[in-house]
Amino acid sequence: MKAGGNFIGVPQDAPQDTPQEILHETPHGIPVVVLYAKEGCCLCSEALKVLLHVRQAVPFTLVQKDITEDERLMSKYQYSIPVVAINGKEKFAYEVDEEELKSELAAAMAVPKCEQEKD
Repeated sequence: MKAGGNFIGVPQDAPQDTPQEILHETPHGIPVVVLYAKEGCCLCSEALKVLLHVRQAVPFTLVQKDITEDERLMSKYQYSIPVVAINGKEKFAYEVDEEELKSELAAAMAVPKCEQEKD
């Protein structure tokens, strides 16, 4: 599932910043989705499949974080992965429902960027 320090499907030079920092680098209206996961996690693999499938129809920036590479993330998420955050807000844990994901992404695209930064 991993290659060169990043999950398959994400370039090695993909941003490794926090979601709030990434928001400033993303075109207006395009949500940032962060998948907190780890290698060998079957639920994480399923969540990634759903994210990649939805991304074919709905544009968003996908950042994958391996929780085993950060003690803080490991402590926070070790018992709840996969966790999916949209624009810095945790929206899913354990599993990702495709229709709910589409709904959350639509809502994220409808919120002006200045309002997202207030949260």
